[in-house]
Amino acid sequence: MTPFRYVEGFTASLWVHSSLAQGELKTRIVFPNLKDPRSGKPLSIRIAGEHNKSKKPWKKLTCTISERKLSARIRELRKLLNLPDADFRNPKITSVVFEVALPVGTREFSFDELECNPAVPVTSSRLQVFPSSAEQNAQTTSGVEFRLDRLSVHDRPFFPRMIAYHGESPQTLKDLGMNVVWVPDLTRPHFFRELENRGIWVVARPSQSALNSANHNSSDWLFGSGHRSLPANLLAWYGGTKIPTKDKKKFIEWVSTIKRLDRFDNRPMMADVTGDARVFSRYVSMLGVSRPVLNTSFSLREYRDWLKERRRIARPGSFLWTWVQTEAISHTAVRRQQAGHTPVFIEPEQIRLQVYIALSAGCKGIGFWKTDSFEENSLQSKERNSIIEILNLELKLLEPLLATGDLQSSAPFSLQGQFTQKIGQRRLDFRTNSREKEQRTALLKARQDRYRNKKQLPGELQAAMIRTDYGMLLLPVWYRTDAQFVPDQMAGSNASITVHGVSESASAWQITTTGIHNLKRVRVTGGIQITIPKFEQTAAILLTSDRKFVRRLQRKVLQTAEKSARAYLRLAKLKFRRVQKVDRELRKLGSIQPDAPHILAKAYRHLQIAESSQNRSDFSETRENCINVMQLLRILQRAHWRDAVRKLSSPLTSPHTLCFQTLPDHWRMLAKLGRSKQNIEKNILETGDFEDINAMVEEGWKHLQGNNSNVRATAELHPTSRQGKYSLRMVAIPRTGVDPPEFLTEVPVSVKTPNVAVEKGQIVYISGWIRVTSTVIGNQDGVMLFDNLGGVESALRWKYPAGWQYFELIREIPKDDELNLTMRLTGIGEVQFDDLRIRPQKPLSLSDRTNPEPKSESNRFNFLNRLPKFRSRTNRK
Repeated sequence: MTPFRYVEGFTASLWVHSSLAQGELKTRIVFPNLKDPRSGKPLSIRIAGEHNKSKKPWKKLTCTISERKLSARIRELRKLLNLPDADFRNPKITSVVFEVALPVGTREFSFDELECNPAVPVTSSRLQVFPSSAEQNAQTTSGVEFRLDRLSVHDRPFFPRMIAYHGESPQTLKDLGMNVVWVPDLTRPHFFRELENRGIWVVARPSQSALNSANHNSSDWLFGSGHRSLPANLLAWYGGTKIPTKDKKKFIEWVSTIKRLDRFDNRPMMADVTGDARVFSRYVSMLGVSRPVLNTSFSLREYRDWLKERRRIARPGSFLWTWVQTEAISHTAVRRQQAGHTPVFIEPEQIRLQVYIALSAGCKGIGFWKTDSFEENSLQSKERNSIIEILNLELKLLEPLLATGDLQSSAPFSLQGQFTQKIGQRRLDFRTNSREKEQRTALLKARQDRYRNKKQLPGELQAAMIRTDYGMLLLPVWYRTDAQFVPDQMAGSNASITVHGVSESASAWQITTTGIHNLKRVRVTGGIQITIPKFEQTAAILLTSDRKFVRRLQRKVLQTAEKSARAYLRLAKLKFRRVQKVDRELRKLGSIQPDAPHILAKAYRHLQIAESSQNRSDFSETRENCINVMQLLRILQRAHWRDAVRKLSSPLTSPHTLCFQTLPDHWRMLAKLGRSKQNIEKNILETGDFEDINAMVEEGWKHLQGNNSNVRATAELHPTSRQGKYSLRMVAIPRTGVDPPEFLTEVPVSVKTPNVAVEKGQIVYISGWIRVTSTVIGNQDGVMLFDNLGGVESALRWKYPAGWQYFELIREIPKDDELNLTMRLTGIGEVQFDDLRIRPQKPLSLSDRTNPEPKSESNRFNFLNRLPKFRSRTNRK
């Protein structure tokens, strides 16, 4: 039998014909790096499957190897053979054995249909258990080696931390902690040597002209004359970003060309793709899957599930990495800039959450996506640089664990209590009788938010469990609802996590960039319960019996503590000044948080303590106080944002509630709406009631269907509606005799409205009703509705069955344009739309008004109630 690499969940099955009831199937596993001290032969074990006692002549025997079962046998071998530090990595499956106890006499057996899955053959034609020294040295010149999804460089575990190059100096990249840079070309050898001197690797894509004129017998094909060799620090060939499925054939041809030209060094292939991960994963060693999630209706929990889904689609053992969003989506950024609006600001906490979510989904590399230079002097760039520096310090500490880890499962965890700050009015600590109405309103809002948060909490706390060569790594993450728009406080006390399948001797350690802390652990039925005294957004916990590795981590922390504390302090100062400035602007616009002075005052005190701690080299206290500053600021940011979206059906209803920074634009837009005297009831989408199919065809409605041969999909007028006789029904079902596809990469059906003309200066109010009649499966995007001005990034999404729900979008029109809506059903399911309306109005300027309204705070924004069917997210039906 051809030797296979060990893959979690490997299953062998065999049909056996025999009159004997006994018999079981076993799998033989060899550990290539070890000799058995008892025999001098390669160390091997046999793992048994289920014992079959069936009396039927034909019996199907199976043997599945789980990580838990293999780890248990390895622990037995360590103890039995006294091999505490033995290298049990990279086990190989060499044979499948049928084992039976034979009684006296003649017996006859028949075997059929031996199957092994997943079967990943060892690259060599024979299993090299103990390679010669010459074979050991016959590596690629770069020293890059893949073992399934494990990457090592010069025999050390390697976790890529990558950015796209935009003119930064090598020292800047080094200071930020990057170890891989994607450069546009390889025509700057001096620059590559500078990167190499700082331990930074390069990924690149040769130009097509270089490939066309390549000399297939030499390595100067990339540069042309004058440069005779490729950079020594070239990690991989980069095939591109967001490669669509339609370019699959072209990409495969490109891979074939590169492999032919680089046949001596055989460097890995790397690419970021948008679909058909299974096919692309056959041609690249490092498969990138990415999507923007911040400032969209795609939740952080859905983002994790989407990454896990891509991992399952790719072939087993694929090395998966992802780009993490660090700036606004390009379409959104361009439109806001053209309209003169405040740019969308990505919060540093959102970058942190994305990184830990990617790790929790099993990603083996992280790229920080950006389109400008790290050396830009903007506030966004400064905060982004600080959080990336902190995250890279954390990733570097965790590198041996992340690079050798295998994602096992996720488990919920709980908090005994959330931190509450004595910050004034929100805790009934009113110290003055002035503005009592405003304070009472704020109190009622805070109580409403607490009730909602308490209801959402159980589904938001999840910990990923990653088994590594050094122990079990836990990554608890708070998947806060709507944190993709504005993060909440996300902090609590005594977080309890129960872990199963861990050695009784394992200790629990919380790893931070300023200290390694031993955690309380209690033995419970079937596992260990650990408690984190203070939990904040994310954490990294190691359960291990390897004290030597823990001491190694502690030595590394001593080298990073000062740099980490400095970055935390810089970030806290930058964010404090930014939030203080926006809060001041919001107060002038009439959006007032009574607690704001108390929150900012307390945050400033923590900032002073952090500075004092830094001066006396108490780096742990510096970090903790900076974290307290950030928590307080998030409380204030979230309170402002909650007030802005409270009466909206979705945070995406307004184009200015995407983040905290754009909230002043939101209140200014609503003030414009309040000055309007035109009739907003006029619907310029005349056939949006779906009552006349002929009129719809004449107006130019478009019905598009995918080409999936296993799915039947249609869009039609249906005699079940919210009002009138008909609604638009979109449905996708599996074809007769076909199981529902697990994943759909192509949209089964979509409908697009005709274009309607809109004018510069108008504010357009879009509304409608939707009913999801069955859960949408096969695609995390579910049902989508978006307009062409906001783009697909601004799509509203629905996934689960619900009665008729009202939705709305508001759009400011910066120039004369045409507007249309698109409705997509992205998976298997059924949905109905009804009463679509597009109603523009052109607000009057202040100078045009003959009877200006008073600017009292009590009625300044009461005009929201005059908008048709404008209702809150919590009360919509």
